[in-house]
Amino acid sequence: MPNTLRYIAAEGAEFRNAYASYPLSCPSRMSFLTGRYAHNHGVTTNAKPGFDYCAGFADRDHTLPVSLQAAGYHTAHMGRYLNGYGYADKDYVAPGYDEWHAPVGIEPGTAATFSGYYMNDDGGISPRRFDYFTDRLNDLAVDYVSTAPEPFFVQVAHRAPHEDSSDPVGPAPAARHKGTLKVVPVPNPPSFDEREISDKPRFLRPANRLKPRQEKVLRVRNQRRLESLRAVDDGVGRIVAALATSGRLEGTVIIFQSDNGFFRGEHRITKGKTLAYEPSARIPLLIRGPGIPAGTKPSALVSNVDVAATILGLTGAAPTRPLDGRSLLP
Repeated sequence: MPNTLRYIAAEGAEFRNAYASYPLSCPSRMSFLTGRYAHNHGVTTNAKPGFDYCAGFADRDHTLPVSLQAAGYHTAHMGRYLNGYGYADKDYVAPGYDEWHAPVGIEPGTAATFSGYYMNDDGGISPRRFDYFTDRLNDLAVDYVSTAPEPFFVQVAHRAPHEDSSDPVGPAPAARHKGTLKVVPVPNPPSFDEREISDKPRFLRPANRLKPRQEKVLRVRNQRRLESLRAVDDGVGRIVAALATSGRLEGTVIIFQSDNGFFRGEHRITKGKTLAYEPSARIPLLIRGPGIPAGTKPSALVSNVDVAATILGLTGAAPTRPLDGRSLLP
């Protein structure tokens, strides 16, 4: 991801020890929205009976965008919201947002796909779209950062590198990137297809060594994940360029993060996350902006619950509930 490394990491801080406090999609994204651990915000899994379990969380009136909006920020969301969103109240717009663009499941399998998706655009359902989802989010973000009233806050929540709902092997890369990273191997740390796992937790010990078929799936999935990120990286470059063209770049803070990692054969685990191992819990966290020294690599142990506290510290907005995280500005 050369644009991400050049325009965010090299121009700001790259946190070397950043972790998801709970490396699972919805609990982790809720920690970003609230600055609270999962046992405090109450979302502890991706799904429970009822499609809107995660999207209907009890703290939705006490999130980061609600605080920013109250402080005078124009706020926008583009992309994935929370697991379960768009199945029940398809025209629902979460509190705290002035502009809203999120995929919804009008037909089976359309809520989490890279093509053939529907969007809730500011409360109205758009016709089904067959362009590439990542590029659509990038287009929306570029338009927004070029014209939004100041001050503004926008979160661009990409699906990549998560798999397409219609293909469990891996995400669909953009057509222009398909097949471009065939030569990139699956990482092979000492934990890959680990020989000896008797020291591991009881539930992992029965796992068998990887079979050639599993290793092939890992290679294909890894390739497609990386190729899908190239469109995300294209968007980073376009967003930074749009901020520069509109004269807003030097006054804007840009944060790049993920909600969790993925296993790729470590400890004989071929897929998934949630466990307290490095491939699952370690996440990227890059921040550039005014007053943030370029090219720094803080080694402090930090977490996804710290991001909301950092944004509130930058903006002067006040949280409506106590935070578990701490501002990273110091």
